[in-house]
Amino acid sequence: MIELNCQSDLWTKSHQAFVLKQAQKVATHLNLTGEISFLLTDDATIQKLNKDYRGKDKPTNVLSFETEDAEMLGDVVLAFETIERESAQEKSFEHHLTHLIAHGILHLIGYDHIEDSEAEIMEAKEDEILDQIF
Repeated sequence: MIELNCQSDLWTKSHQAFVLKQAQKVATHLNLTGEISFLLTDDATIQKLNKDYRGKDKPTNVLSFETEDAEMLGDVVLAFETIERESAQEKSFEHHLTHLIAHGILHLIGYDHIEDSEAEIMEAKEDEILDQIF
């Protein structure tokens, strides 16, 4: 189950529907059964969260907060301005957003990219998901 909370007017109703649809596709692809909460926010809010929880005083595109609860996998936070800025450099907003949705969900189920070997595994899983969705 996907729960969506929108905290910024930058995220239109169409963006919100897209996040919900893509998150459901990723969760289905991964055979997930727990609840995932998405917070759609702005750079100022994600910068505060990034500083408070990771000690990094700057905005980021996505943050994930996993839980120990099998029924509630965790929270994924997405920052509109950073995603928009990054997507202008590389790919469409929708494609980049979908990548970050998958990235955030993968963090909730134990994937990481701190070590190079972990990053390779996580990137391969992201590619698999994106190939399935697009």
